[in-house]
Order: sequence, then structure tokens, then C-alpha cells
Amino acid sequence: MEKKYLLDSNIVIDYLYDQIPSYRIEEMENIFQNSFQMSIVSEIEILGWKKILTDRKISIEEVEEILGTAKIFEVNQKIKQKAIELKQIYQTPTVDAIIAATAIIYELTLVSKNMKDFIRIEELSFFSPY
Repeated sequence: MEKKYLLDSNIVIDYLYDQIPSYRIEEMENIFQNSFQMSIVSEIEILGWKKILTDRKISIEEVEEILGTAKIFEVNQKIKQKAIELKQIYQTPTVDAIIAATAIIYELTLVSKNMKDFIRIEELSFFSPY
């Protein structure tokens, strides 16, 4: 069975701005093509990122088009309960708790460069391309 992934906003932004390490580009392109999934909070973080509005390298319309190809997970009761549990046990920031909870509930490997907030969560499958 092929691994399925949940992408954090920092990974999507780095991908859009060609910041993925060269030795991981092929692997990340495969993930984007076969398992482009995000939490709705990651989508909000990307679209709300100030540089998206001011940068001339990529337009907001292009970003929205790319994000339109992703499967977006909304926050439901199970995710909410798991996020609360993660905040209580690990003192995880709210947004990160929601993202981690989404990955756990849907049995996805979280892809992020934010190791400090996620690596402690024992039940979370985590991967960083950095």
C-alpha cells in the first residue's frame, strides 16, 4: 500500500518557491502528484501569507489554481477532539495541533519542516525533506 501524505503549509510554500532541497525534488514532486492533501488551516496559512500578495514570482491566482488540485480536510469533531488532546499532552500550538490531528485521524504521514512541534508526537507519522 502506497503511503499517503498531509502537506504542511511550509512545504507547499517551499515547493512553490523552488526551495525544496535538490536531492528531494523528485520525491516531493511524486507526493504532490499522487497525494496532495492539506488541512484547511494550511490552506488559510498559504493564502494569508503576506508575501503571496506582494510577490511577482507567482500570482495569487496561480497559487489558488495549484491549491485547487489538493484534497482539503476540514476540521470535524474527531479532528477537534484529537487536537485538544495534543494541546493538552504536548502543548502543541493550536494550528499545529489541528494539522497533526488531521494526519493522525486520517492515517497520513505529515510532511513539514517544522520538526520542533511535531517530532514529539509519538502517534504521528512524520517526514521532513530537509
